[in-house]
Amino acid sequence: MKVLHKNISHLKTKKNLLKFMKAFAASAETKKNLMWFFRQLVDRDTSEKTEFELSFKVKDDVLHKGEIRLLNIDARGYSYQDELSFLERLLFYKKMMWGKTTCERKKQIFSALETVAKTPLDLYGGADIFGKKFSFAFWLILGGVEQSGKISFVRNADKILKNIFDALEIRPTYAVSAGDILNLGFDLEEKSAFYKIYYILNGETEKFINEREKKVTLELGRLLGKSIKHWFFVSERYIIDETTKKGPGRRKIYLEFLDLVPTAEEKTFTLMAKIFKLVGCPIQLSLLRNYLGAVDGRIVIIAFEEDGTVTFYIRI
Repeated sequence: MKVLHKNISHLKTKKNLLKFMKAFAASAETKKNLMWFFRQLVDRDTSEKTEFELSFKVKDDVLHKGEIRLLNIDARGYSYQDELSFLERLLFYKKMMWGKTTCERKKQIFSALETVAKTPLDLYGGADIFGKKFSFAFWLILGGVEQSGKISFVRNADKILKNIFDALEIRPTYAVSAGDILNLGFDLEEKSAFYKIYYILNGETEKFINEREKKVTLELGRLLGKSIKHWFFVSERYIIDETTKKGPGRRKIYLEFLDLVPTAEEKTFTLMAKIFKLVGCPIQLSLLRNYLGAVDGRIVIIAFEEDGTVTFYIRI
């Protein structure tokens, strides 16, 4: 008799998803498709290494209300083991999303990802779901930070990136060096596709952000001091189009918390109010309580953009 894998460690995650969808007024169709996506990932989590993140944007209020973004993270889990494991994980993502997106670049992007299978790399996936509409995202993890604050990178990042962009048949237009790049991401929208470069913010790379962004990161650093371990990194998003050499269409500065920042504690909302004042986000604290208080999780990252938009990444 076949025994079905039942991952009891994700029961809390499921409850959080249900409460989150209710708070964010998700439609019945969105709920159905989100739970389908969630179950696909849970059923493949045979070693119970997968964690989940919810992500949402705020400004005056929640942006894209009713749309739910769920990301999966399995650091040094499935794709990292060896070449075969990487290809198996990539094929899993491919089968799951292939019939749910009309993105014209999907075949080329997956072929490009195959070129780096020989290097041990984590490969994460996520989806924005709104009714029947899916937008997918994938990330190759080239570097990261440990709880201690130590930052590590994979070897041969320059070769990995060259293989990817050669396969995409485009010349990348980002300016940072391969040794500072943390992740390479891809967004597959209905028609267009984008690549995203995530790089550590340090003395070398801060020249690629503007003076206001530098000032905000300094002020945030002073605010947090040594009370909450943290670090900063940056993402730039570029449309994949070999005929143009445009700069990034969007840049975000990320503040990652290495210490626990719970979603529903009053001290968290007090901290968020101070952070929002510095980054210029006008959302009312009462609204934030309604949304963050809907889940039992921890704020891992907040990202801010030049117009005051803030993106939350909540580990559930």
